Amino acid sequence: MPDARALGAAVAAAIGRAIDDRETADRLFRYATRHVPIEASAEGSPFIPPMYTLRVAAALGLPASQAMAIAVSGCLYFAAADVFDDCADGDVRRAPGLDLNDACRLMFLHQRVLAEGGLEPAVVVRLVALFADCGLQMAAGQERDLLGTNAVEAFDPVGMCSLKTGGELAAVIAAPAVAMGLDPAPWRAFGTAFGAMLQLLTDYFDLFLDPTSDDWAAGKPSLPIRVGLDDRRHGDAVALMLAGVRDRPDRKGRGLWHLVQAGAGKALDRAMGRLRRAMKKAEKGSGHPAVLVEIRAELEEWIGGVVEALAEYRRDEAPPIEGLSAEIERCRAAARAFLATDPRFAGAADVHRGAGGVFEGDVLGPALACVALGEEGIALDEARAALVERAGREGWRYRPGEDGAPVDLACTAAATLALGADGRL
Repeated sequence: MPDARALGAAVAAAIGRAIDDRETADRLFRYATRHVPIEASAEGSPFIPPMYTLRVAAALGLPASQAMAIAVSGCLYFAAADVFDDCADGDVRRAPGLDLNDACRLMFLHQRVLAEGGLEPAVVVRLVALFADCGLQMAAGQERDLLGTNAVEAFDPVGMCSLKTGGELAAVIAAPAVAMGLDPAPWRAFGTAFGAMLQLLTDYFDLFLDPTSDDWAAGKPSLPIRVGLDDRRHGDAVALMLAGVRDRPDRKGRGLWHLVQAGAGKALDRAMGRLRRAMKKAEKGSGHPAVLVEIRAELEEWIGGVVEALAEYRRDEAPPIEGLSAEIERCRAAARAFLATDPRFAGAADVHRGAGGVFEGDVLGPALACVALGEEGIALDEARAALVERAGREGWRYRPGEDGAPVDLACTAAATLALGADGRL
């Protein structure tokens, strides 16, 4: 295995040459080595992408100094993407603006290290193009991740992983091939499939094994959650566990059980088969290098263990959960408390995401709330009166203030139910 400590030392030296301020340099070093398996790292892992750069470079015979330069630039590239990802997820390190500024610093450092790494200028140009192309691939995957988070519908999780983490691994695995003057296409194809498999494994670890992960609470569009929501037998139960206070341990425990019953393990096995075929095809295209076969086999072993563990878990009885009646009563009490302060739903809004962008409305959400709360026997006279007033001003439309937009069927239907409940229609 490559020397992680040497990689950490090279990252520190590269940052130190470019950044004079010690506090800033130390912070960027922590970001860049967050996942490098060294003592100072917060989440060291042998799966960090630049470690694969060093393995592939050594197998191809790339000079050590050039290999290290590419690996260091990969660390900085990976760290920039990591900080951007945290900003998108709302995980603030210092402040959103400052975090974004640090992500930009890391990306600029990545480019500088490539330029000063002792590589031929033509090779540097090709490497910059590779990292840029794969970065665009990553951004497309990240966008799908963001749009699918906490959403009823989402993109294909395996395809999303192939873009997001696949783009990242494609860059770091193909980079040594570029430096050696080889055709990078099969190496990039291998990295794309391998990165997707790695992301799937990470998603399963985070969801089923990491108690600090927020993947369940955030409703991430990962493969096991999408499999559960799409399942005919368990989909409604999964959706129910994701509704309301979804981060309660008993709700999460029951929800994960339903995911396993819906076939989360089998779905991972099928995805592994699909990605294995893509990696083997890429191995053939690159001349069957032993290093790629070894890298694939290592990850297959991990995923095989997860599939086996989930098959065992599937035999377990459903974990206990607090009675829904008590939870519903708490919801009723919360609704009554809200109505006591805002009986006309003046502060209510519904957020819509579509081809035209994201916008807020104030008809559909209150109408649906009227239907649901009315079924619970909660008085809503003022809220219903406010709906009638809104219809008089705007019509039953998603988009307030756009008289040219057609009346929306969903708004009309919800309002009809809400107003018909007390004889207004």
